[in-house]
Amino acid sequence: MFEIYHVFPTPVLKIKFHKHDQYVFKNLEKINNKPERWNCSVRTSFPNIPEQGDELIDESTLKYLKEDLLSSIQITFKNLKISTDVKFLEFWYNAYWDNQGQEPHDHIPELGDWMPMWSGVYYNKNASPTIFNREGSYTHKIFSFAGCLDSEIKECYYTNWWPEVEDGDIILFPPYLSHYVNTGDDYKDKMRLTFSFNLAIDNDSSINYRPASRWT
Repeated sequence: MFEIYHVFPTPVLKIKFHKHDQYVFKNLEKINNKPERWNCSVRTSFPNIPEQGDELIDESTLKYLKEDLLSSIQITFKNLKISTDVKFLEFWYNAYWDNQGQEPHDHIPELGDWMPMWSGVYYNKNASPTIFNREGSYTHKIFSFAGCLDSEIKECYYTNWWPEVEDGDIILFPPYLSHYVNTGDDYKDKMRLTFSFNLAIDNDSSINYRPASRWT
């Protein structure tokens, strides 16, 4: 007789976007306009899609997409007894063709910026998984043992993990969780399109702000 306790588990939520079928977007030309600090090639609107519209999405469609995504998220939060008073801090898209992706990264903001409570991805077209990893943490490797990945506690020793996703899925995860998107030629003739975002609780700025003085 034994019990297994999952100590300090990390939540990752997967939600079905109830209006996914209403948002169909054209393919964009493959370009690389990544920010200077990013490593992998990608076409992105980071950190935000311009409110006046974009080559991919016009102003009206952007407004309704954000409202509808928030609605699906708020329904889930209500069922989980989580505050539904949330807002987008940033909202951008990433378009990946073959050999485009993203290196391991997190969504912890710069000093002095707003701290998100959740980060998220909406898989709009040709979904491929977001892969979560334990970048820079080797403690679990030191204490691993032969056969650990075949045991009943194998999840404790994973280096990488990803949820199975399909078009129309939304995943939410803590912003500190490192994650990446695979490169390669598996999608040579398909553009993968995702919308990424950071969410904050809208009614309590005291816990959403990251003052530089606290972190220096």
